[in-house]
Amino acid sequence: MSMIPQTKSPAGNIWFTADHHFGHLNIIKYCNRPFSSVEEMDAEMIRRWNEKVEPRDSVFHLGDFTLNGFEYAEKIFASLNGYIWLVPGHHDKRWIKEWGDEDFLISKSAGVCLEDKNAKVEYGGKVFLLSHRPPLLLDEIKIPPGMEMELVHNEFFLHGHNHKQKEPRRGGCLNIGVDLWDYYPVSGEQVLEIMDAS
Repeated sequence: MSMIPQTKSPAGNIWFTADHHFGHLNIIKYCNRPFSSVEEMDAEMIRRWNEKVEPRDSVFHLGDFTLNGFEYAEKIFASLNGYIWLVPGHHDKRWIKEWGDEDFLISKSAGVCLEDKNAKVEYGGKVFLLSHRPPLLLDEIKIPPGMEMELVHNEFFLHGHNHKQKEPRRGGCLNIGVDLWDYYPVSGEQVLEIMDAS
């Protein structure tokens, strides 16, 4: 598991998000998103991102950024505020392979974790374990409540992937995919409040 640097701007805030599927027409119908076109969806999700995220902030994107090619990804990255770290999802494989991580690191303010598609970051005295998919594929495998993952008291597991999950939190896991957060990123402070709540 890779340790991602928190931010290049220590004064900035930290945000988490996933599953934008920029440029993906079928996701509008699949997730019943309130957009009439890909252009409207992309524009509104960029607007909501930039409404919250300042240029000096860090954003950890947990995959399925876009299914389109690297030129499309580059165009979207150029329109987003913040220093962006991507933990890839399965929809990101093709464009990341085409682009190559060295070019990706040079482009705008973005970094990519390509090792085992899992990473962790420390924030607020906690360790956030980051992955595109939930542990043990909670959305596809039935596991008794409270048994999905053994986390130590200062670790939270953040993920995306499950667009139709009804509640963001399951035990020590939090789904930060945009479909559960009105297409906004989730702040580090929000995560701490939710996960510390008993």
